Amino acid sequence: GTEIRTLRLLRASGNVVHCLGTLEFGPTTFVLMEAADESLQDFINRRLALGGLPLPLNESLPLLIDLLRGIRDLAAAGVVHGDLVEENVLLKDGRALLTDFGAAVSAQGSGPPGGEGELPPPSSEYRLPPETVRGMPTGPSNNVWHVGGIFSMLCLGYLPMEAAVAAQNPVLGMGPWSLDTDDGVQHIIRTSFSVRSDPGFKALDQDSQELLDGMLATSVEQRWDAVGALQQALAIAQKRNIDVPPERPPPYTDAFGSGDWE
Repeated sequence: GTEIRTLRLLRASGNVVHCLGTLEFGPTTFVLMEAADESLQDFINRRLALGGLPLPLNESLPLLIDLLRGIRDLAAAGVVHGDLVEENVLLKDGRALLTDFGAAVSAQGSGPPGGEGELPPPSSEYRLPPETVRGMPTGPSNNVWHVGGIFSMLCLGYLPMEAAVAAQNPVLGMGPWSLDTDDGVQHIIRTSFSVRSDPGFKALDQDSQELLDGMLATSVEQRWDAVGALQQALAIAQKRNIDVPPERPPPYTDAFGSGDWE
């Protein structure tokens, strides 16, 4: 399936949840993954309950760097995650790991990595990047947009896209919404959304603004790629003397071996 094919492509990445092996029971294949402490969504919910969001940059930046290392590896393997949201990021020992590649496609948007197929609908349609709503081909910049959305949840406590739609469509309020049925939402995504106009964005420190602006640029040409975003984040960490954990090593063993498989 898509998940297994993608994990095989990413098996040398330390920023993707490690696969320990597979088990087959009849027609069903089970993927055995390393255990994690919680999902990033669980972490956010817990911090919200304690009044601990937004996070200060010294807490959010190391998590962002882990995510950017992950999508750097995805770009190198030609993979677009397809559904990169807080529920699909796991935390283990304070490190952020990418998981759940069931919606992944190749960077050319032609189907699942290593196979054929259609791009499945994401679980969070209202978070789609503008180029996807416009019908443009899927590319690695899609991953950067989604990481920018995750970072906004950490440093703002909400999604600027949701706030923009709520401001222009007060009847809708905060999402989610269906892009298939709500032309107003599509119009905002295509034409008027800019993170720079968000009131919370304007109140952030300059470094956080720079990071969000680079990752949530509505134009693919102006949006940072994964390597550029990672370089900027590391430079900010160095300037601010924020401790950044080293690259997480890949698995010690290759659970998939060297043969072909489906």
